Amino acid sequence: GSVWIIKIWFHKHQGFLIGFTSMCTGLGGSLMTGVLSRVLDAYNWRITMQVSGLIFVPIILLLFLVKDDPRQLKLRPYGEHQHLAKQKKAMATWAGYSLKELAHRPSFYLMIINTFLCVVALYMTSPILVSYLNDSGYKPVDASSYYSVLLIALAVAKLAGGWFSDKFGPKLLAYIFLICTALSQFMLIDVSDPNRTYIASILLGIGASTATVLIPLLTMPLFGYFGSTEINSIMISIPSLSNMISDT
Repeated sequence: GSVWIIKIWFHKHQGFLIGFTSMCTGLGGSLMTGVLSRVLDAYNWRITMQVSGLIFVPIILLLFLVKDDPRQLKLRPYGEHQHLAKQKKAMATWAGYSLKELAHRPSFYLMIINTFLCVVALYMTSPILVSYLNDSGYKPVDASSYYSVLLIALAVAKLAGGWFSDKFGPKLLAYIFLICTALSQFMLIDVSDPNRTYIASILLGIGASTATVLIPLLTMPLFGYFGSTEINSIMISIPSLSNMISDT
């Protein structure tokens, strides 16, 4: 939903805003975990559920404040009819194809398969990092600190990746994320050196953006805006399917 809102309301800096929004979801989840853990320790699970419900009450305001289109408020999308002096070819907006047309194109299935395989490889490592480090001799507290580094790197990579996509296009960004993921996998084979493990955690956090911010950034340039709603829905669901496969 946030991706669709950003693309309607902003014609400039879409990558940066998608990255920023994605970063906020991760930071918000981390903050909620810490807050609810403290409430649970101080009270009980019933109070914790009530606090969680109260925190989500302000979201109802979105139904009244956010419109489907800025023109409903007599506004124009930010950056409408404004273009960069040297606009990258990969950043050009084009109509593209409908989902029905893409169903007959191999490129659509190629992206689905590639995204699925990349995220499967990613999810086979990142969720079990703490357990893996515990089995490798690290104390639980130390193993958790490495995972915290991963999450921080992920948040920064989402924001920086969005800006990078606006500047240079999402294709080069995809290469960077994939290289970081591959390097982290190889480095985590040997975790005897703490510094090496920290570097691997950072690289893995950067690569983890493949499953979040990269997908909506790639979809529009590749397939256009004509069927972007349905296509984005399909592509964004792939990480969830990949996570299920990785867990099994």
